Amino acid sequence: MQPMAHGAPSGPESASVPTNPLWPTLAVLALLACSATIVAVHRLVAINPTSQTAAMAVSAATASSPAGSSSSSTARATGTRNGEPSMAANGNNHDDAPPPRRLTVAFVHPDLGIGGAERLIVDAAVGLQSRGHTVRVFTSHHDSRHCFPETSDGTLNVSVHGDWLPRSIAGGMHVLCAWLRNLWLCAYLVVMHVVRPSARPDVYFVDQISVGVPLLKWTGARVLFYCHFPDKLLAPRKSKLKAVYRVPFDWIEEKTTAMADEIVVNSKFTRAVFHQSFPSIRHVPAVVYPGVPEPAAAASPASSKGPTSAGMPLIFPPKTRILLSINRFERKKNVKLALDAFARVAPKNAVLVLAGGFDPRVPENKATLESLIRHADVLGLEHETHALATRRATTSPPSISPSTRLVFLPSVPEPAKQSLLAHAAALLYTPAYEHFGIVPVEAMYSGVPVVALGNGGPAESVAHRVTGYLCATTAQQRASTLDLDAVDLDHMVRKVHGAGDEQEGKELVAAFAQGVEWVLGLAPDQRRSVARAARARAHDCFSMEAFLDGVDSALMACMAGARVPERQVGEGRSGKGGKMD
Repeated sequence: MQPMAHGAPSGPESASVPTNPLWPTLAVLALLACSATIVAVHRLVAINPTSQTAAMAVSAATASSPAGSSSSSTARATGTRNGEPSMAANGNNHDDAPPPRRLTVAFVHPDLGIGGAERLIVDAAVGLQSRGHTVRVFTSHHDSRHCFPETSDGTLNVSVHGDWLPRSIAGGMHVLCAWLRNLWLCAYLVVMHVVRPSARPDVYFVDQISVGVPLLKWTGARVLFYCHFPDKLLAPRKSKLKAVYRVPFDWIEEKTTAMADEIVVNSKFTRAVFHQSFPSIRHVPAVVYPGVPEPAAAASPASSKGPTSAGMPLIFPPKTRILLSINRFERKKNVKLALDAFARVAPKNAVLVLAGGFDPRVPENKATLESLIRHADVLGLEHETHALATRRATTSPPSISPSTRLVFLPSVPEPAKQSLLAHAAALLYTPAYEHFGIVPVEAMYSGVPVVALGNGGPAESVAHRVTGYLCATTAQQRASTLDLDAVDLDHMVRKVHGAGDEQEGKELVAAFAQGVEWVLGLAPDQRRSVARAARARAHDCFSMEAFLDGVDSALMACMAGARVPERQVGEGRSGKGGKMD
């Protein structure tokens, strides 16, 4: 998701904007012409029927046998999802129900890198394989040096098509290039259906970019669209011309999303935003929360004695208290907030570790890391940077200097991330209006208290002063925490893209610092209580089993054409401005 991260290809343009007012119209015409040309050219190409793609035609015996059980993503966690009245939570748990149908599912994802959206896709694919479904993953980009291990170690069958197409033009037009890459990928799948009809899957599982949905539906397969967040809200409108440029893309996004046979979203917050962003779509999406594998052995909450060196990717001085931030190095993740709050209230024995996805192909990742380093210098925080992803496994972990207050870990490997979570005193989660946020749930599974903003997905996953601390500065932000129908889209977009007045920024730093003080001030028995509550909440509401149940139900509903019954957007709620059911 993805996007999204690590390289969500449908993100906003970052450089120059076309000056010709007719350019948006020409861009759409060019896009449609390119997609038609792609299909025509591929139909004329002689395709080897013994190629990889023919592997999608699977015998009934293969479809009925489980696969992929070796992945850590299939770790079993019991528990059911609470309080989600969607079709994704219904009809799967009756003892007298017939055996579930085994499907062939093709995942279509733009960029299979490292990030929240990608983690969800990998977990869903591996989990469905473990349940006996046949799974293929199709993407426009996959780098074996920058990906989740399940996509490169043979656990998943991954095919890449269209990576030769540019990701941007003259530093801009990212969304146009992302769409062209996606159309090429989807056109390839259409051609494979024409050449070898038996290769057609039962369901295409599509996320992030919806422009290819019409092409995929032309094959006769069902299409399930998982909406991480409306892409139209991820692109800033810095000028009127840029707003005009986005009009055709926004319109096409809404229309093609509506063409999916089933739509699901990652949180109630995203569902509320979805309805406000796509008014012509009357379908009520089901909520399928992302799942997190339960750790093999729950770690004890970090104590004041500090982390041990066993299994740690870094060696910290004795009695160090680790405050951890895990985010992609992107401006919208607002990691600067963690720096400012840490510099204000953290004790001398505390170290802030900034870890997360870093892709050297993405200029924003480099610029954000450099900006954070400069800001640390301004704050007077001594810092170190360690590239753990490139360090040999046989070398000793780096030792952190006693004077270091800040550690940068770009592209942190998954084992190192889990080890840091197991030894952290707190997770500082800084994005505003995050769509869901998988990292807070991972922290709760490790018994780590979370400090996050009181809006977006974390307002659903984190229980205030029970499993962590939700920071709010104004009545508006508090309302968006408690009332998901009252999301202020204008305020949300401004905050996500770093806009806002200086006074509001100061209030937010003060509120976040208060949350950090709350966590660091917990007595040992209080920390143990928070850890127990956090693990229980993660286990009950966000287990991998509950996630896969939701995905399975969505696939079956998609095959049956049984959407959630259409209804008025306000129906089924507690009146105007009331909570969603």
